[in-house]
Amino acid sequence: VWNYGISEFYLFSVLMMKKSIKYLFIILLTGLAVCISADFFLQKGFKNSHDDVIGKLNEIINDSTYFDVVCFGSSRALAHFNPIIIEKETGLTAFNAGLNGGCFVDFNALLKVYLESHPPPKMLVVHIDDFTFETQTISELPRYLPYISNDILYDNLKPYDNTFIAVRYIKFLRLMYYNDLLKWIAIKSLFHIEAGEQYKMTNGYRVNNSRWLPGMDAVL
Repeated sequence: VWNYGISEFYLFSVLMMKKSIKYLFIILLTGLAVCISADFFLQKGFKNSHDDVIGKLNEIINDSTYFDVVCFGSSRALAHFNPIIIEKETGLTAFNAGLNGGCFVDFNALLKVYLESHPPPKMLVVHIDDFTFETQTISELPRYLPYISNDILYDNLKPYDNTFIAVRYIKFLRLMYYNDLLKWIAIKSLFHIEAGEQYKMTNGYRVNNSRWLPGMDAVL
């Protein structure tokens, strides 16, 4: 009887283990499907966005509009090169390609991508900061992850962060890196939600940055 009880207990344990493995497999499969679906829909939102940094990168990477002047730089370039004023004063069309935390690593990669899809500009303006050539890292990696399939961008950025290699082949991993702002940009685009003034871009320029601070003219 004792041996029979042990055999019965062992069989019950095996059956429970198989059932647990089955449930675990279903959970993992469901989680995988959710992650792939979420990545797909966010990617669709990014592709159609015209707002904030994603709208700017879409224009650099996916558009082909010609500009006479293209300006690269960090947040200082982002805030101070107003394409509307440049065109008004010079008659030349301009695009602001400045990025928060942008350094030579960013400029080099994005200029190569830009020239792949756009005619060369008449003038290239690069704002130089004290960290422009010293920084050998990517300060804001998540903004590039929606474009991981672009070969030029990938080849020029992967030496500075191994994350690009992993995300290149397992794309839903980028969900871990998207911050709330990037997710909100994708959702707004996906559901056609009107962007707030702080997110709208005109030729890569934040339209709400056109107002000088009091006393700035005296400084200049």
